[in-house]
Amino acid sequence: MKHSYQPDRKLTEQFNALESKIDQAINLIIQLRKENQKLQEKISNLEKLRTTVIDQLNSIIDKIDSLV
Repeated sequence: MKHSYQPDRKLTEQFNALESKIDQAINLIIQLRKENQKLQEKISNLEKLRTTVIDQLNSIIDKIDSLV
């Protein structure tokens, strides 16, 4: 005689809740990775801008020095 196993209702609810939380965590990780990528790109652009501004300021300082 074959017995069919019926999981406990509370256990099933807990499993479903855990599965939902895992899905939420995975989605949050995906979102954070995307945001991290965007922030890394912004940092890179700001570093390039900083370098450009420093070069321009040095050029201006050199021009001022040549006038003095």
